[in-house]
Amino acid sequence: MAMTFVCPKGDQSEDPDYCSVCGIKMEGVPAPAAMDGSIERCPSCGIQRKPGARFCETCRYDFKAQSSTASAPTSSPATAVRPDATGSITTAPAQATPAECTLAINVMEPPDTAIPAQALAASTRPAPPATSASRSWEALVSVDPTLDLEPDADSPCPTDAPERTFPLDLAENLIGRRSAARGILPSITLNDPGVSHRHLMVYRNPDATLTVSDLGSTNGTFLNGSTERLEPGVKTPVTDGDRVELGRWTRIVFRCRS
Repeated sequence: MAMTFVCPKGDQSEDPDYCSVCGIKMEGVPAPAAMDGSIERCPSCGIQRKPGARFCETCRYDFKAQSSTASAPTSSPATAVRPDATGSITTAPAQATPAECTLAINVMEPPDTAIPAQALAASTRPAPPATSASRSWEALVSVDPTLDLEPDADSPCPTDAPERTFPLDLAENLIGRRSAARGILPSITLNDPGVSHRHLMVYRNPDATLTVSDLGSTNGTFLNGSTERLEPGVKTPVTDGDRVELGRWTRIVFRCRS
């Protein structure tokens, strides 16, 4: 069996210099792919998790949400302040009666304490708007039969495919057809025979803007209804509401969510 190597993005590469799956340069001394079960896999579909990825590239399992649920701390019992017979204040578990709770409050806070006007104004001030870096993006994938200008009886266009929504939360979001044999596991998998395995890359930039780049696909990518293909390898900015058409019948609309 040929030796494989793990690229910085977690792909299994047959080339020790440049990844044979995603094409990026291998960093440092390449190490053989782990075979001892140490690779983290999705508990839902079993596909290998890319380092640092929040969602599974195949079934979109949310690693972060499950981890937060599993590690949520348990709250400790509340305590109440009680004065004893000598007037000293002690603490005790919060199984106090209503009268004891009232007494504790009176001991801790003097009555008729006025709230400063500045503090009241601050508490009613609306929250500041979200910055551009905190915006989130998503891709709405749909099937449009009107795009299928050359129907094929062997692979007819689906007529009842639902619209699907995918979060664009990675720095690089690959769009294409899945190939387990070649180790190509796109962030957005399309079942469109006119789509290449590595068709389009969507980049989320540090300032939360998006750019797209056709990866040299066979049938090209078209932006906002244009009849001109995107030039392969050139990053093109997209904004909220922009759309691309690719393959035989696929349309993808980009949506920004604050």
